[in-house]
Amino acid sequence: MGVQDLVLLADGYRDGAALQNIEVSRRLRMPGVYQKDSAVYSMIKEINLANPSKADLEFKLLPFDIVSVRKSPVYKEQITVSVEGEVVFPGKYTLSGNAERISDLIKRAGGLKQKGFAGGAMLLRNVYRDVSASDVTVLSSKNSLINTQSGKTAAGAVDSSLINTLNKQQKPVGIRLDQILNNPGSAEDLFLVEGDILKVPKELQTIQTFGAVNVPKQIVYYDGISFRDALRESGRYSLNASRKNAYVIYPNGQVRKTRNFLFLRFYPSIKPGTEIYVPEKRAKVKLSTGEVIGIVTGLTSLISVLVVLTNATK
Repeated sequence: MGVQDLVLLADGYRDGAALQNIEVSRRLRMPGVYQKDSAVYSMIKEINLANPSKADLEFKLLPFDIVSVRKSPVYKEQITVSVEGEVVFPGKYTLSGNAERISDLIKRAGGLKQKGFAGGAMLLRNVYRDVSASDVTVLSSKNSLINTQSGKTAAGAVDSSLINTLNKQQKPVGIRLDQILNNPGSAEDLFLVEGDILKVPKELQTIQTFGAVNVPKQIVYYDGISFRDALRESGRYSLNASRKNAYVIYPNGQVRKTRNFLFLRFYPSIKPGTEIYVPEKRAKVKLSTGEVIGIVTGLTSLISVLVVLTNATK
């Protein structure tokens, strides 16, 4: 039986198989020769069936031979991305190569509509790509360590459903589409990868407040509105507000935090569609009566010891 016969028994080659680099590994058989060890484990035979020689065609397989047919390095399945929202032709697009950028996708989609808000565009990208069982094992080990340290229940066993879940997880990437369209090919004009989703919203006319404010609400945006103006519209801070940790999330996913310097606070600017978040202060854990008594008793004992030592050294 030759290599081609074995391939036929295996229902033929898969699409993208590299026929010019087929390897056959064969067990070493040296009857009558006794050695304690050997630096050679098997014999490797390379066969080229894309342009076969007579020797390649006549090569016969033996029991326990392993035939490896690898994928061609230039073979690629179609890679698709999506663009949604206020573009002329939304939908899925197949990338022509690995050098297509966000600006190229917008151009292929016919550009933005009149109400398209470039400043609020967001890119969704897969957190993990082509996750295998070995990758999941490493990620599960890290997750179990974090859960153990935080007192949470450890993660379960690795299965195919977990692999599928990780492959579908996406996170927003903060982009500035207006800057990208003004300067295509720049560092901000990211190369697209499989599964990317570009979302272009309509022009936004409101902002929102969340968290430790008295009246969380949507507020009409106008030119010149500031962080403090939005807080006044929301009834200012609530009693448990952590003012120095307030932050905003812009429509494109970028986050900006309040900066503090001495007694001064510098608040982030407000843009259409901004979400303002004011976190609550962490609840202070009060000492119980027994803990207070224990601390006072310990301090009293320490002072007594110091007084005795002082008197003894006089």
